[in-house]
Amino acid sequence: MAAANPRPPRIYYVHPLAAGGFGGWEEILGHCASLGFDTVLLAPPFDPGRGGNLFLTRERDRLHPALGIAGSAADGIARLSAACRGHGLTLFLDLVIDRLAAGRSEAATVPVVGTAHGFLDPRTPPDAVSMQV
Repeated sequence: MAAANPRPPRIYYVHPLAAGGFGGWEEILGHCASLGFDTVLLAPPFDPGRGGNLFLTRERDRLHPALGIAGSAADGIARLSAACRGHGLTLFLDLVIDRLAAGRSEAATVPVVGTAHGFLDPRTPPDAVSMQV
C-alpha cells in the first residue's frame, strides 16, 4: 500500500479568463508559486456557448475563445499543464459533468421525461422516458 501524501495540496483557484489570453498565464503562475501554492485549480476553460456561464459547457473539445489558445482543447490544456509544471505547479480542472449548456450537441440525444417543464429530471427512472429533446 502506498504511503499517504503527508499534506493536502495548496490550491490556488483561477478563473480561466483572468489571464486575458495565454500570454498572461506566466505572470499568474509565477505569482501563484511565489505565494507557496503547489496546485492551480482552473474553473472550466471550455466554450460556454451563448449564455456565457463557464459551468454550463457547450463544447468540451473547444476552449473558451477569450483564452486565445489555438488548437484543440486537449492541446491547450496540455500547454497550460506544461506551463504549470514549469513553475513547479500541478494543474487541476474544475469540471461540471452533470450539466450541459443549451445548444450542446449531446443535449439532442439525451432522453427527457415528458414533464410539464420538459427538463431532464435525474430522479426519474430510465424506463419512464417518453420523449426526446
